[in-house]
Amino acid sequence: MREITRVPESRRMVDLDLASGTDVHFRCVIDEVWEVILDEVIRCGARRSFQFRCRRGVSTEEKSDLASDLKGSVSLGIAKLESQLQEKTGETVRFEDAVERVDDYEFSAPDCGSHHILIFRLMRVYTFTYSRKRWWRLESWRRVIHDRTDRIRDYSTRENDDPNCGCEQGRGPTTDGRLELDIGSVVFSVEYKITPSGLLLPSLAHTLPVTRETLPTTVTVPRQVLPAYLLFLAQISDETIAVKVRLYGKQIEQGAEFDRRQVESVSDQEKRDAEIVYIFFDSPDDEIARQLKDIHNYFSSLGGTVGAVDIWGPRRLAYPIDGAEVGYYVVAQMEVPGNILPDFESYLLSISALMRYLIVMEEGEQDAKAVAEEGEQNEWDAE
Repeated sequence: MREITRVPESRRMVDLDLASGTDVHFRCVIDEVWEVILDEVIRCGARRSFQFRCRRGVSTEEKSDLASDLKGSVSLGIAKLESQLQEKTGETVRFEDAVERVDDYEFSAPDCGSHHILIFRLMRVYTFTYSRKRWWRLESWRRVIHDRTDRIRDYSTRENDDPNCGCEQGRGPTTDGRLELDIGSVVFSVEYKITPSGLLLPSLAHTLPVTRETLPTTVTVPRQVLPAYLLFLAQISDETIAVKVRLYGKQIEQGAEFDRRQVESVSDQEKRDAEIVYIFFDSPDDEIARQLKDIHNYFSSLGGTVGAVDIWGPRRLAYPIDGAEVGYYVVAQMEVPGNILPDFESYLLSISALMRYLIVMEEGEQDAKAVAEEGEQNEWDAE
């Protein structure tokens, strides 16, 4: 499994209670980061098997080292520490011993298209720091616990047209849009097609039993309908599973009008013009084009609209970023519905080939292209 370095999804700082006096400081910083489980592209009707490692819990070594330090300095056990963290955060905290299971699953690509498989797991990183000032010396230690959770995000996409396949005629779009399906610890998206009997989900070979006039918030499906690899990664064993249905990341209210215009776009009144500057790690033009296509397809699936795209190409950076001295610049015009930026930026942060990005909403201020021309000297945080 390949991991990427990225900005934490969230960070919390917790001061833990001790009865040892004011000279003792014991703190825990909790970061949530998404690690890549699989990031592969298959094309032109190909089939490939990939090995998945379902890893959950914390390593015995990390847990043992923390327990030893706790016992020697603050007379606190792991169970008591978990209880304090749960009380402070309001969430269940259990440092369970790591469990790993392995299985193989096969994926396929459309005959004239591609299948980009992109799956993440949420990992919580607990960083404990302890210090105590004594009159003759300072006692201190630092321990890190990596807790792999059962939360999975699948951002995989399928394209029906791939020029690398050499098909004489493009297949064009064969579906009407995308749905986001939430089964608790797992969230993934699928394409749908409106049919007289409901919404057909081609990748799952299943039809949601709804008409085009109404769409429920939740449906119940047999486990055989859902992707087996996702059930394996989340260790879901239920025979029937409740699935929450969303459109473009926005939850549908029960019984809401299912107007096709609501599915395929968001009204112009709800959109704002914006410019985005991408800085990719320098790569061949066709690879950058593939990355842009995936990014803009995902942006469109959220309800946004992509306008003109200006390829600047390779430019020297003012100073090295992650060891790179040259970045590949692209500027794009966009129409952004107000509710999609968090989902879109979360997706951008998952792209290891993207060095930095900058989004500027047009409200009379300087546009992103002007900022880029003036500010190539700046390092933009991908946050």
